[in-house]
Amino acid sequence: MNGPRLAAFQRIYDGINADDLDAAVASYAPDVHYEETSLYWDLHSRQEVREHFGPWFSYAALHAELVDGIETGDRAAVQWRFSGEIRAALPGVWPAEAVGRHFSFLGTTMATFNQEGLISHAVEVWNLAELLKQVGTLPA
Repeated sequence: MNGPRLAAFQRIYDGINADDLDAAVASYAPDVHYEETSLYWDLHSRQEVREHFGPWFSYAALHAELVDGIETGDRAAVQWRFSGEIRAALPGVWPAEAVGRHFSFLGTTMATFNQEGLISHAVEVWNLAELLKQVGTLPA
């Protein structure tokens, strides 16, 4: 998987894997519109994305993998896998009893890029119920 759009996503995932929040959000434009359907996020800046991503770095040991992707013109679509281990309770998402549990789930992101090659609009879709089943919040 080559190309500048897919490389931007790989930089995001590399930042996640390095536990480097700044690197993980660097591929987003300062005025990005980021929609995260599973968590009902409708964010309107890189700073908001950073603020919403941040807790995930504290509450879970994350690993991100680019599974597949395609790009054309100023757009790209990727399939990714997040996996990891729960580090701490995340209020409203999973309780302290989830600490130590492992998870793995697939998701997709559709994105539009600006002239500078940064993501200007992203819509991310994944199955929150699958994650919650794996960490024990929902019955399997």
